[in-house]
Amino acid sequence: MNSTVLFVSSYFKSLAFFEAARQAGCRAVLLSVEALRDESWPVLDAIQLLPDLEDSERLLAAPVDYVLAVEAMGPVLERLVGESLSDPPEVPAQIALEVRMTERALEPTGQDDNMVHTNELGGLTAYTCPDCGGPLWQISGETRFRCHVGHAYSIHSLLCEQDSELEHALWAAVRSLEARHKMLETLAESEEARGVNRKLGYRDHARESKDYACTLRELLLRFSRQ
Repeated sequence: MNSTVLFVSSYFKSLAFFEAARQAGCRAVLLSVEALRDESWPVLDAIQLLPDLEDSERLLAAPVDYVLAVEAMGPVLERLVGESLSDPPEVPAQIALEVRMTERALEPTGQDDNMVHTNELGGLTAYTCPDCGGPLWQISGETRFRCHVGHAYSIHSLLCEQDSELEHALWAAVRSLEARHKMLETLAESEEARGVNRKLGYRDHARESKDYACTLRELLLRFSRQ
């Protein structure tokens, strides 16, 4: 009897866990929420989606198999995941390839092999991996991406990572502009103390940097509240 691995996920995660379970010959079952229905989950033995917690009417109307106290959940879950699968589906060739690539990534020469085989997964994109900075390939026929190192993303998780990177870069720009403003103010004070008078001096450039920093900070704060 094959073992069953139950994945409980309230957000989209890396596919490495699922791939490793399938490669080990385990039955893979996912328990998640309706909001994640369109994520790029791999081929699993079973997927059960729960109504979103905000949708209280649907949640109350959903069919219930068990009503259990917390201390009684363990034995029931153990029994359910221990049930054998009469006709386990064949692991798709693409998933099997990704599993092998994930395993090779841990080997000394595995990265070189993965560089060769990544093109078999799909087409090279103009996107870069948020984790390692390497190129990303789009999995054929899917809105899912991965690099040759093994980092994998759905299009939604990739967008979230890019949003985070962009926000960090913009805050770094704000700090640089504010630092530039202070340095220019120091130079302006030094020139004024020596009686130097420029048509467009350091004070004007300092004011310009401060304005840019304030505008960018306002935009970032506005987006963070959305």
